[in-house]
Amino acid sequence: MAELISKLISVGALSMFKFSFAPFLGAKLGLHFFNSYITCTIGMNLSVLIFSFFGKYIKQFFVGIFYKSKKRFTPSNRRLVTIWQKYGLYGVAFLTPPLLTPPVGTLLASGFGEPRQRIVLFMLVSSTLWGLLICYVAYELKEMPLLKQILG
Repeated sequence: MAELISKLISVGALSMFKFSFAPFLGAKLGLHFFNSYITCTIGMNLSVLIFSFFGKYIKQFFVGIFYKSKKRFTPSNRRLVTIWQKYGLYGVAFLTPPLLTPPVGTLLASGFGEPRQRIVLFMLVSSTLWGLLICYVAYELKEMPLLKQILG
């Protein structure tokens, strides 16, 4: 039982910071599909909740420590602004699980003034749908004979 809990915590913690890798970890650790799916979805949404409510303070803390002279217009900032201008919250929520990280997607949406409730709702829907797709791919790839040999 303790081993299962530690596996679930590992998958959940990974999904809080890089959602698209977590289902593959769940498959590698031998978790059941639905355990992995639920844990990934909960992990991402926990991250969204934390960064929705405390993101401003977390951002100020890390910027103050690591970035003494903060550049406002970097290539990555411009990319994020372009995504926001083209697609808004729908696009950011759609792109967060596979490409962005949950903290970046949440901070981007809140930085442009979206209400917390909308951010949480859209990220919940997005993580639910992407979680099914990515978990399905991870567990199907796990069953492929060549990958079984490589992964052990």
